[in-house]
Amino acid sequence: MPTQTVDHRFNFGFGYDEVRDDYKVAAIFHEITKCYINAKIYSLKSDSWTTVDDHQGEMVYDGLGKLVNGKLHWLTSIVDGGWDIMSIDLVYEKCRKVEQPCYGRTFPFNTWSVGK
Repeated sequence: MPTQTVDHRFNFGFGYDEVRDDYKVAAIFHEITKCYINAKIYSLKSDSWTTVDDHQGEMVYDGLGKLVNGKLHWLTSIVDGGWDIMSIDLVYEKCRKVEQPCYGRTFPFNTWSVGK
């Protein structure tokens, strides 16, 4: 696993790459002093880490990535006080922002989860 430093926060997600028949772990590294999020993906099949493109954002709110359609998703804050949903595609190992509908203005938000 990549080395951990004090000025980073970490979030993780676990999923299955159906194309390559491979289990993968995504590790999200948020550098506290900068406004970007770096991600790495671990492949069980190749026993190696791959670095994913950086994503602009201040902080990842959800601890564990939510797996939907082969992509892990996290809620992230952005500089202007709004929020984004960041996704990591486990097949293509790419990070991107999920487009949101236009709300007309910024709203405060809450996160909800089902289970313990």
